[in-house]
Amino acid sequence: MSNTIIYFDDYLDQSGDLTLASVDNYSVLDYQGNPRYPSGQSVTQISAGASLHYRSPIPSGAFTACMVFATTGISGQKIEIRVNDPASSPLWTFTVQTVAVQNAFIDTVSGKKSLSFDGEQDVYFRFPTGFSGDLNWFVFCQDPPGETQEAKLRRMQWFTDSRFGHMMHWGAYSVLGRGEWVMHNENIPKSDYIEEACKPFDPTQYDPQYWASVIESTGQKYLTITTKHHDGFAMFETNVVDFAPYDVVNTASIHASVLRPLVDACRGRGIEFCTYYSLLDWGNVNEVAIENEAAVDPEKINPDDVCRYLSELKEHLKELVQIFDPPLIWFDGAWAAFLTGDVPNQLRAYLRRLSPGIVINNRLGGAPNVGDYVTPEQSIPAGTQNELWETCMTVNDSWSYTTDDNHWKPAAELLGDLLECASNGGNFLLDTGPTADGVIPQPCLDQLAPLGTWMQTWGQAIYGTRAGTLDVSAQAGAYCTLGKDNTLYVIVTAWPADLQLRVDAPDSEIGDVYWLDQPQTALPYRIVDGLITIDLPQDPPDPLGAVVAFSFDRIPQPRVYEDKALLRDASASNVWFGEVDTHGPQFAVDGNSSTRWAADDGTNPVSFEVDLGGQVPFTRVTFVQYEQRIGDFVIDARANGVWATIAQGSRPGVCYVGYLSGTVSADAVRLTVNTCIDPDNPISLYSFSVFDANDARLPERLTVDLARGSAASASDVWYGKETYDAGCAIDGYANSRWACNDNCTMPVFLTINFIRREAFNIVKVSEYVNPDGSSRISDFSVQVLDSDGQSWVDVYHGTDISKTIAFAEQWSMALRIQINERTGSGGPSLWSVEVYRTAHGGFPPLSDDQLLELESRASFEYFWREANTTDGAPGFGLVADSTGSRRASIADSGFALSAIVIAVERNWITRDAAVERCQKSLQALLSSAPQYRGFFYHFIDMDTLDAADSEVSTVDTMLALNGILTAGQYFGGQCADLAQQIFDRVEWCNAIAPDGQFTMSWRCDEDSGDMVMSSSTWSGYAEQFCMYPMAAGSTTYAPPDSATMFYSLNRPVDSYGDSGDQVYAGDGALFIYQFSHAWIDFRRVIDRDGWDWWQNSVDASLANRQFCIDNHDVFASMGEDDWGLTACDGPSGYTVSGAPPSRDANTGHFTDGTITPSGPLGSLPFTPDESLSALRHWYGNPRLWGAYGLLESYNLSCAALWYGTTASGLIKGIGLLMIENYRSGLIWNTYMGHPVLRRGIPAIFDEAAARG
Repeated sequence: MSNTIIYFDDYLDQSGDLTLASVDNYSVLDYQGNPRYPSGQSVTQISAGASLHYRSPIPSGAFTACMVFATTGISGQKIEIRVNDPASSPLWTFTVQTVAVQNAFIDTVSGKKSLSFDGEQDVYFRFPTGFSGDLNWFVFCQDPPGETQEAKLRRMQWFTDSRFGHMMHWGAYSVLGRGEWVMHNENIPKSDYIEEACKPFDPTQYDPQYWASVIESTGQKYLTITTKHHDGFAMFETNVVDFAPYDVVNTASIHASVLRPLVDACRGRGIEFCTYYSLLDWGNVNEVAIENEAAVDPEKINPDDVCRYLSELKEHLKELVQIFDPPLIWFDGAWAAFLTGDVPNQLRAYLRRLSPGIVINNRLGGAPNVGDYVTPEQSIPAGTQNELWETCMTVNDSWSYTTDDNHWKPAAELLGDLLECASNGGNFLLDTGPTADGVIPQPCLDQLAPLGTWMQTWGQAIYGTRAGTLDVSAQAGAYCTLGKDNTLYVIVTAWPADLQLRVDAPDSEIGDVYWLDQPQTALPYRIVDGLITIDLPQDPPDPLGAVVAFSFDRIPQPRVYEDKALLRDASASNVWFGEVDTHGPQFAVDGNSSTRWAADDGTNPVSFEVDLGGQVPFTRVTFVQYEQRIGDFVIDARANGVWATIAQGSRPGVCYVGYLSGTVSADAVRLTVNTCIDPDNPISLYSFSVFDANDARLPERLTVDLARGSAASASDVWYGKETYDAGCAIDGYANSRWACNDNCTMPVFLTINFIRREAFNIVKVSEYVNPDGSSRISDFSVQVLDSDGQSWVDVYHGTDISKTIAFAEQWSMALRIQINERTGSGGPSLWSVEVYRTAHGGFPPLSDDQLLELESRASFEYFWREANTTDGAPGFGLVADSTGSRRASIADSGFALSAIVIAVERNWITRDAAVERCQKSLQALLSSAPQYRGFFYHFIDMDTLDAADSEVSTVDTMLALNGILTAGQYFGGQCADLAQQIFDRVEWCNAIAPDGQFTMSWRCDEDSGDMVMSSSTWSGYAEQFCMYPMAAGSTTYAPPDSATMFYSLNRPVDSYGDSGDQVYAGDGALFIYQFSHAWIDFRRVIDRDGWDWWQNSVDASLANRQFCIDNHDVFASMGEDDWGLTACDGPSGYTVSGAPPSRDANTGHFTDGTITPSGPLGSLPFTPDESLSALRHWYGNPRLWGAYGLLESYNLSCAALWYGTTASGLIKGIGLLMIENYRSGLIWNTYMGHPVLRRGIPAIFDEAAARG
């Protein structure tokens, strides 16, 4: 509902002098010469101290503001607004913006107040210095700085629930019957267009009630109709000067507002009335001038023309809102030349002030786009889309009535388009073009009628649904949607020849199965080759299609299976520009969703082949394309040396699933692409997979090289040099290798001793080959250490070490490669040996403590394996910021060193191994890691130590120092000495910015080369709390008064629900309430201002969880056990998610429904019951567990269910440390026991008796 607009000349009473004058923005007379309303009068020439009295509703909220539409060329003119008492202090005082173009109006918005009013109020506008100009109208509104995602989804819920809408193109162009672009296409001057098209418009057979009944009976929930197309002719009465008189009331013969009764007819039937509005305008003199100027030189558009057009456009849009109060404006003409810079943002904000709930499509433009949803035209996007979208399509080939277009699409085709949209998470807007007489063509009605009949029976499968979550592509003509109650709908429009419906089986229990129109009658089903299989009757219940419903108690997700092609040998007939190292075929089977194989354009046919390493049974083949590019394709399998076709097709979707007619057993699979949709866009695959749906083993979600972090030894090392020792083959560094001496005695052995007993089935070896490319190894074996700890057992023998080595899964403490024969005198040399497990047997029942042990040990292994372990490397010990990366985050070093302490205490590694890793890491940090004034760079290449693109970060140094001091305290000796040296060089006193707080960073100035301190400081509550006691404990560079710095921090307080008042983080991210608590037990200290920081984090964690519960209706992946909104990777990349309380009256947080398990685990000491409940809930989800425990994040709220495929140091680190603190308090006790903290903590806090 729109806000109340009040014209300044409608005042109730006044004090002081003023003048009323005509406003040039208005045409003041209608087509009969009668005065219009509004009268075109504005208030002008107001004397100093004068005031005007009105009655107006004022919307309550945190951002109450007043928008004034006015024009003045005089600066500094203020308005004071008082409410209810003219003698009270003004609630708002603001200055009216000036405009350089005479009589061009612009909107001025007051400041924002948190206010609560009920009903109309007495409002007094006072002008302390008078006013010279024109005051036209004002509106009170809410003007928030932004909109939370959950608020947007609720604002748009009527739209997304509707799924099916009706569009109409109807206007003066309908008279000519040659399309809505006729004025442009035939270059008809406006004057002629008025005579030929506008004036003759007189729809004598128009029946708005009948139109609304057609829309209703078709099952369409909203109407979007043209109120102004590109021709500029308005289908509503307008008196904006350069738009008028050029509208249906003042120009057309009917002289009536034809759409007003249609509004009433639609709303009477529950149909939302939405308005199409073109921003491009061939009739407005100012817009025509802009387009003409842009055609000559877009950089030389006259800004005065833009100013005038925007003034009139805003007034025109205000009229639109006043007349129709539309819930949605469907803009078009986004290519209009005036839509540059901030104009789209201005128009969007302007409209939201007029009508706070209004929905706007993406054709208003902006960078980023300011629209609420995207609008593909005459096409349906391929595959499920995560953004909100609506496809608009015509019922024939034309948008508006066209006399010679009789290509009416049959109802079956229209239904297919609707189902394609709904099953991919979008809306379908179906357009019709009535005649100028107001008649919807009968052939159109003939197709809408059966569509409506179908919707009456089966529409439940469309309305209020999201994209389906189970694949139904096993048969053509099937679609899938999911209801809010987790009912899955499978719509079958093409009856299978074998009378069997097949749906990919879920990983959860299936409830009721029934025809949607017969919910009391159960349908029998069976699972065959991983497919729900239902026998269908001979004849379909409905000729257009029928719906089978499946009930579930949670979101149904497809079962997952071991990928038999993962990490196997792949080859291709072509590689993009021959760049095998970046786009080779191996990238389609590496398990990494961000890498891909690509071929050159113009190379079809092109083939891709995977060697499965032996006869392997499978029931389906899948691939994921970079884009939908493949045209015709064939999939063949090889058995006993013979190739046979097992699947073929044309134009597969981005994510293709090929269900085979039965189990196939083969040793190789080949995809041949014969054509591409566009020859200039060649095939490119992210993945190619082979699955056996009858195999109960589960995939290893995150495959990890188990050799990393292990201990390696060799029977021979080139001249005994450390730079060629066995560890170089398992350190993950591309430029290091193990090498034997030339003419070495055979056999030679490379032995890998794992950090614990491991299961594995794949070994991949990269060999340093001869200059001619030939191998140095001609015979080898792979052996595993037997359970007796003494004997070695052969598990593989081969002659080509370049191929993937696959064997039955083995459990062992060690693996050994025995090289039996070499090809020449050159000693064997290996760049790398990698060991993987690709599947596991499932999830045995575990107690809470076993669950915590499982997750924490796996998390530790992240830091142990993902580190630089190349002996002698300057970056030794630096840890990757995410799996597989060579970019290290210095903060990860802090978590890693603390993790090593935990590992020793838990007997996961020996103390000797831990001390060795710790000493070498600390030595590298002291001697090699780049730093400035003792502060480390945030991101560092762990091999080269390049940090050129990174800042020197104080908070990330703090996190590193937390771990450095923890390790030094725990291990003592040389570790303690190194840790103290690193700490003592940190110049805390020189990190203080002019505002008296610690700077966030320094960066190197590109021109001078000098380090420049950032003006951004740690001036409020955030994750930096350890800085103050740490800095205060320094004996070398302590700040003058750390306590004053700490107690002068901004501490904003707010609450959410029943969580209590909290000092909150601006973006509400949960990690902020956790990071400092990972090392300091805040139960043991007393804040001198009385704030309980432990309870603060308890309350924030509970608020985060409650927010997830409260918003389950718009974010399906959030709930009582699905909570933890914090910084992590999501479907759109890295985001800082959070929950209220947050800045800007609880609107400063962001969430798209992405959950990270580190949220609850990082809050385990604060909320043990709630966090353990979440951990139990997640255990057993095969998509969420990998070799490093719980993966980073997941999102089941987006249309395409999303699970992260990586792990990162900060995510694994906070969970690991807080689990250990919950279990033993080890990190708290160790860190707080360090002399630096024993000095520093009392300088900031008072001591308290321990709680808990």
